[in-house]
Amino acid sequence: MPAQKFFSSLAGNIFIFVVLVGLLFSTFQTFFRIRSRQKDLSLLQAEVGNLEAKAFEMQDELTYRQSGDFIYKEAVEQLGYTRPGEVIVILPDIEEAKKRAEDAPEEAAQIALEPLAYWKQWRDLFFGY
Repeated sequence: MPAQKFFSSLAGNIFIFVVLVGLLFSTFQTFFRIRSRQKDLSLLQAEVGNLEAKAFEMQDELTYRQSGDFIYKEAVEQLGYTRPGEVIVILPDIEEAKKRAEDAPEEAAQIALEPLAYWKQWRDLFFGY
């Protein structure tokens, strides 16, 4: 009988030990799962913040693009429209001017020797004298 009591007591103790180890393992597993999800949550919150900032910027961009200033700017740049009384100045191509200078080297040498006053350079640029 004492042997039966010992083994039944030993079996009960082993059962309790196994249950406690299982509970301890489950607790650790739950703890690490919660920490992992907290990290995921903080990353997602940061991403939401970034997306909200981007949405705010996009809303500002949309508001600007719907404004009259943007429409006027695009009409001038893309289509060449102007308001009444307004004049658009189109400057000559720099590459084309370089080619002309290469074609007439004596003119380029004369220009290099005699620098023009700034007002004459502007006059030549705008009026082609």
